[in-house]
Amino acid sequence: MAMNDNNEYPLSVLIVEDEVLLAAELEFLVEEVGCVPVGHAMCSEEARELATELKPDLALVDVHLSDGPTGIEVARLIANDCGGVALFMTANVKRLPADFAGAVGVIGKPYS
Repeated sequence: MAMNDNNEYPLSVLIVEDEVLLAAELEFLVEEVGCVPVGHAMCSEEARELATELKPDLALVDVHLSDGPTGIEVARLIANDCGGVALFMTANVKRLPADFAGAVGVIGKPYS
């Protein structure tokens, strides 16, 4: 991984989103701010495998994935077992548990 101007490594970002166009837009935005998208998962199984393998610094996680409302478990795994930070990006804010499943916050959809 290339170092940035501050001699620090850029953040690695895992995108956990089942809408392909939205995931592509997120990947573009992640790159635009100087981070490195390291993977894209559409379901909880893919997300768990990628998170365990890649140990991303940050994961942008939708609550409702292609296999149902499984993003909460994904965020919990990333926060508790993978050493990363999870941030929910969802239109389903009401589905989040009070403790945010270990995530640091939520960005409601639609977003700009």
